[in-house]
Amino acid sequence: MIFSVVRRSILFAAVLLIFRANLFAQEPFQFPTANHSLYEIGNELKFFAPTAPDKPWTSGSFGCVRDNGTRMHEGLDIRHLQTDRRGEPTDPVMATADGTVAYFSKKPGLSNYGNYVVIRHVVEGLEIYSLYAHLSVIRPDLKIGAAVKAGEVIATMGRTSNAEVITKDRAHVHFELNVLVNDNIRAAIWVKFVNSLCWNPVAMLTQGTLGAIRDAANLVPTLRTMMREADALAAAMGLDVGPDPDKRIALTLSAPHHKMSMLQDLERGRPMEIDPLVSVVQEMGRLTQTPTPALDAVLALVVQRAKMAGLCAPEAPHTLNEAVFA
Repeated sequence: MIFSVVRRSILFAAVLLIFRANLFAQEPFQFPTANHSLYEIGNELKFFAPTAPDKPWTSGSFGCVRDNGTRMHEGLDIRHLQTDRRGEPTDPVMATADGTVAYFSKKPGLSNYGNYVVIRHVVEGLEIYSLYAHLSVIRPDLKIGAAVKAGEVIATMGRTSNAEVITKDRAHVHFELNVLVNDNIRAAIWVKFVNSLCWNPVAMLTQGTLGAIRDAANLVPTLRTMMREADALAAAMGLDVGPDPDKRIALTLSAPHHKMSMLQDLERGRPMEIDPLVSVVQEMGRLTQTPTPALDAVLALVVQRAKMAGLCAPEAPHTLNEAVFA
């Protein structure tokens, strides 16, 4: 998830305020699709795409709105308005404000965002990034660094993802607004990657919340060892890894009731994104000749557990740069 580790989201209430800016010509933001049902009292289900027909519309909004409040959703899922003869969404997706294209991916197998676009905006000196995900088609002539205007079509809505099957009736654009709060992007992305690399496998293997992991004998020392091995890889590649493992562990354990995403995937029978984690560690170890015995052992157990459950996501071709920094 590009920028997902270097920002704080300006949603949910903030997004509502920004979208109300459509009423005032001097404000820069607008809806990314023609769906404006959010303005209509009682029509929330026409705007938000919930996670399932029996789930409330709030599950398609921003915040801790999923899995009984234990899972964070970092954006808005805006429902489609139009389809083709096959029932596939055809809504144009538009830039929410003037900006420049910062990144896009046309490789849906690399991310749960599927095909997605990121646009950079500068508003009153604030650096804001908008993200548009699950796209079917990105405009062919779109280039990184190209300027776009508010309301300019950048893609067509779809339902691409490597982590879930988005049904036709639930087709939507996943939309985020993110503000950059860290100039050291590489270090911040690395810290996020290491947290996922270490905490997710341990949580999945033990089937425990963060609090359960904290209270179990020898699990925190194991996590510390895994983090130190990962940081050794980073140091060998010239990366600044930020805070030491103990500080990162303490910060993560401040949410003891949280379930890591890989454990949630196991419990719900969803495919897991394991291959990028394993492949990245193996490739970095090979490039830097850095041993990672603890990581290798834990990740081997995770792969086997996922195979036994039939939940290994299909392997997608990727490079080290895409797997770590995309």
